[in-house]
Amino acid sequence: MYNLGVAYGEMLKFDMAIVFYELAFHFNPHCAEACNNLGVIYKDRDNLDKAIECYQLALSIKPNFSQSLNNLGVVYIVQSKMDAAASMIEKAIITNPTYAEAYNNLGLLYRDDGDIALMKEMMTNFSKLIGTGVGGL
Repeated sequence: MYNLGVAYGEMLKFDMAIVFYELAFHFNPHCAEACNNLGVIYKDRDNLDKAIECYQLALSIKPNFSQSLNNLGVVYIVQSKMDAAASMIEKAIITNPTYAEAYNNLGLLYRDDGDIALMKEMMTNFSKLIGTGVGGL
């Protein structure tokens, strides 16, 4: 079921992806990845409350799931909850120090907050990870 959700998502058939991610979670309530991917779809559809619910559910199953930590942080950025966003994204980096996207997101948050020194540090880490092919983008 989960793989069908991924396939429909890649085909941009998000309504079908939602159906199969929900089925995947129904039959495997430990599938944090399905919850995370549902959150991504809901965020992209500007349903931030539902996205948060999905990310929090994923984290209740898998507390150190770096993708959900980062994604939840991104939603908090959209909601202008910068302290909560920084906290989530920092946790994503702690749980997965090679997660390039999290360094990028934290760098952008620091830039927007006016902390250029920390922004440069995060962007340097991002660039190093991307340059090595380790960063997961």
